[in-house]
Amino acid sequence: MKSTPQRVLVLTDGPVLDGSDLRKVLSTSDLSLEAVSLMTASGGLTKTALAQGVFHTIVSLSRASGHHNVALLGILLTALRPGGSLQVEEAKGVADLSKNLLLSGFTDIAACEATLSDQAVSACTARKPDWETGASTALPRSSKLRAAAPAAAPAAQLPPKRAVWSLAADDEDEELLDDEELLTEEDLKRPEVPAAGDCEVGASKKACADCTCGRAEAEAAGIKAQLTPDMLENPQSACGSCGMGDAFRCASCPYRGLPKFEMGQKIELPSDFLTADA
Repeated sequence: MKSTPQRVLVLTDGPVLDGSDLRKVLSTSDLSLEAVSLMTASGGLTKTALAQGVFHTIVSLSRASGHHNVALLGILLTALRPGGSLQVEEAKGVADLSKNLLLSGFTDIAACEATLSDQAVSACTARKPDWETGASTALPRSSKLRAAAPAAAPAAQLPPKRAVWSLAADDEDEELLDDEELLTEEDLKRPEVPAAGDCEVGASKKACADCTCGRAEAEAAGIKAQLTPDMLENPQSACGSCGMGDAFRCASCPYRGLPKFEMGQKIELPSDFLTADA
């Protein structure tokens, strides 16, 4: 089978390539002139200027510092075949040049010092990974994965499910806590149910048997309980909730809307009680 000829690309940032530099590249890489393609003014290189994955080796030369940025190196990476090699030389520091090569996707990066047209430069060699961008591979079938997986532990070595979730019946040292002991005397008392005749209690919702808030008289007269001057001078409540505020008063309590008060003491209204809110 006939092997694919090696294709090499040599780039320079200048308008022409110095002959001594070209001889140096050919002798160092053991290449013939027929296998080399030349390109000048590489600073203006675009993504569409080079075909994808065609070159086995790329050599890029520059006398300017910072010429090989991540964008340019990314274009060169695309033009290389998987596993292809790159050699760059420029006046920039070795550390910065190596970092840009790494960020561009190159591997096996090696740096050294070199001489380009009697000028000391930094030189780096790198390699493109053996796979191409967008490459895919088929995953092994599940049967092959099961065959490659380590054998599961024998069932005899696993504890029975019952032993995991329950205590052994013959374990006399294990003392269980009686949940009845957690209850106090107050917990055992039955809750007191309000009398069915209390205000707002029960289905009838009638006034208390010993109502003093005026609701009983109002119900007897068939009218809604009204607040009287006597009720302000000497407030009373059979349910005991009228003086605690609206949150504890019946829906028809005549004291609704009034501030809290003490039983038997005159209800003092604030000076702004009847002032409308702004």
